[in-house]
Amino acid sequence: MQLQSKTLRFRALDSDPSIYYSPTHDVILAVYFDVILIFDPHKEACDEVFNLLQKQFKMHDLGYPKTSLGLNIIRHENGSNSINQNGYIDRILARFQMSDAISVKVPFDPSLSLLKATPLDKCAQLKLYQELTGSLNHLAVFSRLDISNAVSQLSQFLQDSTETHMKAARHVLRYLKGTHNLSYL
Repeated sequence: MQLQSKTLRFRALDSDPSIYYSPTHDVILAVYFDVILIFDPHKEACDEVFNLLQKQFKMHDLGYPKTSLGLNIIRHENGSNSINQNGYIDRILARFQMSDAISVKVPFDPSLSLLKATPLDKCAQLKLYQELTGSLNHLAVFSRLDISNAVSQLSQFLQDSTETHMKAARHVLRYLKGTHNLSYL
């Protein structure tokens, strides 16, 4: 999509073809099927882009977004925004039967050494471990950078996980339980 007006030209990012930017303005478009989010520090610029798009497409202004693609978007009085995925966290806690777990203060238990499995180690349910690690990875990529290191370490054992690896993954869930409302600007 190449949108043009007298002052705006949008180009897709090389790294993500669903994100468009205007090199002459601060305006950013995030496009996902029939949802378009327009970002700019100034509402007037967003309105200008919306009006431009509305001339080419049938569109409705739904106001400031509260959610998009599973992310909660919180608009603060000072004009800044933050995001979280507390609903997703609650769902994975329930899915992996950790809703009643006692929370912990750090995402990774330093007393657990994550090593390659040996023949004497008790194997974890591989599919369950992979699903849990994948769910944690989704959070780390989209909204929870604070668990990125733990998820990176857990991901090294996706083909040969032990009960120790599963315990470490469940520790991350316990951390998320206590911090599920944490938001990032």
